[in-house]
Amino acid sequence: MSFFDVIFVLPYPFSDHPSFPEGILRKALEAAGFRVGILETPFWQEKEPFTVHGKPRLFFAVVSGPVDSVVLNYTSARKRRREDLYQPGGEAYFDGYPRSIKYKIRPDRTTIVFANRLRELFHKAFTP
Repeated sequence: MSFFDVIFVLPYPFSDHPSFPEGILRKALEAAGFRVGILETPFWQEKEPFTVHGKPRLFFAVVSGPVDSVVLNYTSARKRRREDLYQPGGEAYFDGYPRSIKYKIRPDRTTIVFANRLRELFHKAFTP
């Protein structure tokens, strides 16, 4: 069991700014008395990063970000982008790994990838 009531899962570093919805939602939830955890840029190819905070009391809130992951990952000519504007320094790949799609910080269809990983790990915990 986690210390948190709600855990936000983000494909980019947390920013407490009004242009990012999780900043506003976190403040509103905390004002209502909920404990909120943040899981930033998890290494989505492995299970362990998603278990850092444990299972929240209520739910995981998977956030895709202010721009769709496919829009951020491809140009209009369908070529892969080499940078991610929402990562520090524009880096789109995890450090120490080859520059391939498998190691992009923000996978295509981020919400689906993160939700599937969480479902795989915590399915029984949320099933009545």
